[in-house]
Amino acid sequence: MKNGVLYIAGYGRSGSSVLSRMLGCAPGLISIGEFWRIRGEIEKDRLCSCGSRIVDCEFWSGALFDQDGVTMKTEIEIIRTLANGPGVICVIDSTKTAYTSCVKPLVYLKNDFEIGILHLTRSLDAVVESDRKGRNRDLEEGVKRVRKFEYLRTAIGWLFANAAARTYGLFYPDRYLCVQYEDLIERPDEVLRDIGDFLHVDLGDVGAYFEAGNSFCSGHEIAGNRTLRSGGGVLRRSRRSQ
Repeated sequence: MKNGVLYIAGYGRSGSSVLSRMLGCAPGLISIGEFWRIRGEIEKDRLCSCGSRIVDCEFWSGALFDQDGVTMKTEIEIIRTLANGPGVICVIDSTKTAYTSCVKPLVYLKNDFEIGILHLTRSLDAVVESDRKGRNRDLEEGVKRVRKFEYLRTAIGWLFANAAARTYGLFYPDRYLCVQYEDLIERPDEVLRDIGDFLHVDLGDVGAYFEAGNSFCSGHEIAGNRTLRSGGGVLRRSRRSQ
């Protein structure tokens, strides 16, 4: 893959922020977080994971606006600018395939992007347990919000998002790879090797980097897991592997 997009599909709370940050440690792989939330994040004056306001971030500022420096480009224009950057193999978009984002891979395909769809799955029990903590943005802002039928909604959303991702696998089998989050954190070297084969890049050094207990690389990501936006952190083993 060259100057393309690796789209992480599946449901939230499945470890996409961890996976995208891991892949972003490899030369030429640029992790940008949940890209299709960019307009809302800018309107709310959110921060890039580097700590700067998105509009002030050196990484984003050159891609966001037309030559007048005021008019914001379309999402497709922004992502094309990033993907065509020097030395870029692909950008990693972890927007996933929930109700409002399930068609985003089709948008890339329609606009003739070279795209790989990486379906990240996680057990429903683990997703529900993670969901008990609250939504990432609410936790980051110190907001306590309880929605009716929260766990039922989680289960239905999990089923929908994973079914949507698998549908891409049926129609675009050469562009699709499915990995399990639990396998990723137990055997990162093996899973990253499979992803590297999928992308036609060598991720062996990245797997060894995390096996050695090194911390996540810094990046320029939008939204996603609040703990990774605060910097640092290492890959933690699952209960199943302990």
